[in-house]
Amino acid sequence: MEELTESQSMPTIGLGPDQIQVSRLALGMMELAGTWDPDEVGKDEIDRAVNTFATAIELGFSLFDLADIYCKGASESVFKKCFEEVKPDRKSIFIASK
Repeated sequence: MEELTESQSMPTIGLGPDQIQVSRLALGMMELAGTWDPDEVGKDEIDRAVNTFATAIELGFSLFDLADIYCKGASESVFKKCFEEVKPDRKSIFIASK
């Protein structure tokens, strides 16, 4: 993947009263596990999720939307695996959860 220049980076926006800077676009994690059945989450689904997350980080996404209902909680577990594999700077990631 070609690296983005500063002028091509993801625009940010201030969020909340402290105006924390987050990517203007959020990446929804509803389908991160690739299924609604937690028993169907396997290596292929996790590998795809890690690749998706890594690409999002490279593109400048810093706002991620999660909810415990997504794949009956499996999306959150898969998101954890993405963090372990990609190792983004935690201070640069904002997780919105419902």
